[in-house]
Amino acid sequence: MATRFRKSIKIAPGVKLNINKKSIGITAGVKGAHVSVNSKGRKTTTVGIPGTGLSYTETSKIGASTDKTSNRNSRVGSNVEGAPPNPPKNRIPKKPNKGKRTVKTILFSVLIGVLGFTTFGGLIVIFTEGPDLLGIAMLTMIAGFMGLSIIGLKNSRKDNPATSEGIPNTPKKKSLGFIISIGLIIIGIILAFAAPSEPDIESISLQIPEQEMDINDEQDITFSITPDEASAVDLSFETSNDAVITFSGDSDSGKISSHKEGEAYIYIVADNGVKSQKIKITVVDKEKIKKAKEEAAKKKAEEERLKKLEEKREKEEAQQNQKQEVPQTYVYIPQTGSKYHNNPNCSNMNNPSQVTLEEALNMGFQPCKRCY
Repeated sequence: MATRFRKSIKIAPGVKLNINKKSIGITAGVKGAHVSVNSKGRKTTTVGIPGTGLSYTETSKIGASTDKTSNRNSRVGSNVEGAPPNPPKNRIPKKPNKGKRTVKTILFSVLIGVLGFTTFGGLIVIFTEGPDLLGIAMLTMIAGFMGLSIIGLKNSRKDNPATSEGIPNTPKKKSLGFIISIGLIIIGIILAFAAPSEPDIESISLQIPEQEMDINDEQDITFSITPDEASAVDLSFETSNDAVITFSGDSDSGKISSHKEGEAYIYIVADNGVKSQKIKITVVDKEKIKKAKEEAAKKKAEEERLKKLEEKREKEEAQQNQKQEVPQTYVYIPQTGSKYHNNPNCSNMNNPSQVTLEEALNMGFQPCKRCY
C-alpha cells in the first residue's frame, strides 16, 4: 500500500507552506485568486469568482517556455538530403495573451509584497525578542519563495510568441537564482525540523469573575495558559451571544464589549480544541437602573410625608375629641382680688363672675384656700 504525506503550515495571513513526499511549495493569495509554487518549479495560478463555481487555472514550469509552436516549426526543413531547407510558410505569430500575463503579473506582485511584509515583520520580531531557530528557518524559506516569485514575475512579463522564421523556442535552463531559491527553501525546512517544537496548550484559565457590566462599555480581560511555553497565537475568543457581548483578543489579553441588556458566556478555544471555563457576563443599563431607584426614592419619601400628615391629623382629632368629652369645671372670681372660689358667697364676694377653671387659670387667679 502506498503511503501519502501532506502537511500545510500557515506562515502568514494568506500564505501557506505545503509539504509532501515529493516536493514542497508555497501558496499565497486571497479568496478567489491565489498562486502556488513548488520546489519542482511548477507554478499554478487560479482565478475564480467565489460562490459561483467558475474558476480559471493555469499550470506552467518556471523558467520554461509555454509556447507550443516551437517544436512544430523546428521540424520544417528540406525534403531532399543536402538541399537547402525549405523556407517556412508565412505564419502570423500568435499574439501573447496579455490578459493572462497581466493576471499572473499582479498575483506574483501581490505574493512578493506579502512575503516582503512577512519578512520585515519577522526581522522586527527577531531583533526585539532575540533570534530562535524556528524564526530563522521561516525567514530562510520565505527568502527562497520570494526568489521563486521574482523569477515567476520576470517570466510573466516576457512577450515570447513563436516567430515565423522557423526558429525553435528552446526550453530555458534553470537559472542560478532558481537553484539558490530552492536551496534556501531546503535549508529552511531542515532548520524547521531541527527546531524544538512548542508544547500543546493543556489548559486555559480566564482571570475574571462572573459580573454585571454596564451597557456600551468595554473591559480588558487577562488569561493564562498551561504550560507557559505553549504558543497562544492561534486562540479563538468566543461568546454565546454576540448581540449582547463581543469578545476579541490576541496572545496576551482579551477585551469584551457590551452592546445591549442580556446575558452571555465568554470563553477561549485553542487550536487543539482545549477550552477555558465559561464566564457569565450580565449586561445592564445602569443609567436606567439609577433613574428607577431615584423615582422609587421620591415615591417612598412622598408616601412617608403623607403618612406623617395623616398621623398628625388623627392625633389632633383625638385630642379634640378628648377635650369635648372632659366636663368643664366652673369657678367664681371676684371683682377685685386674685383668688378664684368654688362658692359664690365665700369671702363676702359682691357680684362675682362665673368662668371656667381654665379661663381663671389663664387670667392668673389662684385657688382660694377656704374653698379648696
